[in-house]
Amino acid sequence: MGYISDVQLYRRLTQTAEVAEQWQLPRLSEGVSRRYFDWLEFAVGGFWQYLTQLAHLSGDTVIYFYDLYRAKDTRFDFYANFGLFPVIELSVEMTERQYLSGLRCEPGHLEGVTYVAAYTDEYLILPPSGKWHIHGAYEIEMGQLVSYVGLPAPEVFPHDFWSEEEALRRIHLLR
Repeated sequence: MGYISDVQLYRRLTQTAEVAEQWQLPRLSEGVSRRYFDWLEFAVGGFWQYLTQLAHLSGDTVIYFYDLYRAKDTRFDFYANFGLFPVIELSVEMTERQYLSGLRCEPGHLEGVTYVAAYTDEYLILPPSGKWHIHGAYEIEMGQLVSYVGLPAPEVFPHDFWSEEEALRRIHLLR
């Protein structure tokens, strides 16, 4: 597990990201669950268990952490510098400690450049099936989970979810 180098996989994830990174306004939709929370929850103890439960619901064995901020950065060609893409593949068999370490590992050494995925300004967490995703952004300090396979039990999530009203308020800050 680590940063991906597969061009076809990266292209597929990028196509999925183009749809998934759009903020979805809270509304009733048959078969769609949405939750909102602090955008940095992905780096908090206890969140990995929630992600692995989502993967279990969708039948996935890996989860991708896609650094959207770095992928969109035209000033720095991640692939040209490291031979890798700004996406980390994570096995659901990993421990929480391995997950957190994976988010803090560097893709390689480049003089004068420090890159750690956990310090991104925008990310997408998703499985290969695309049956759920989490989009987080520093700009509005919010993470949004959209799931088509239901949700893990509430006690699995270590912190509180935000109300739909709070999510709407933050989404409207972008306009």
